[in-house]
Amino acid sequence: MKKVSLLPLIAAVALSTACPDPASNNAGGGNSVNNNRATTQNDNANTNANTNTDPSLTPFTKEDKTVVIVVYDDATTGRRMILAAPDKLKLVKARNERLDFYVINNLDDVLTSLTVAFTGANGDPMDGVGLSFTNVPAGGAQQGRTGRIKAAAADGSYKYTVSTAPAAGPSPTPLDPEIIINRDR
Repeated sequence: MKKVSLLPLIAAVALSTACPDPASNNAGGGNSVNNNRATTQNDNANTNANTNTDPSLTPFTKEDKTVVIVVYDDATTGRRMILAAPDKLKLVKARNERLDFYVINNLDDVLTSLTVAFTGANGDPMDGVGLSFTNVPAGGAQQGRTGRIKAAAADGSYKYTVSTAPAAGPSPTPLDPEIIINRDR
């Protein structure tokens, strides 16, 4: 399988989540109705499941922050690696934000499992259960979405662990990125 550079994809996702939605500055006109309809459809589509194996994947919404997780073989070190971009992310409770995780398997074999679990002393700040991705095909992707920020979640830093189990070969070293929650900014 030919390997491709994931840097342009990661940069595009990071920029798309950092840029404001132009429709949100529109005073009642334009695409605001379409944006609300898309958000409602996304909410309904993910009510009963936290992962999506559809190759089209759900589009971004302004209420969500996106983390891209890539599992790959590093040609320079010869080791399996996990990359999470961004590795530090700020969520705002007043905006009712949640996390979208996009898992990309750039290995030559199936990724039998990948788990995202909040493991820090502050616990899990998100409603719902932890995310678990199973049987991500070689060269494939899956999407998972957390619930909204818990009402009782305090402002501060929350570490989470990304761990994997490929079908063959060694597992990469788990990552421990973080999110930062602020009440209103």
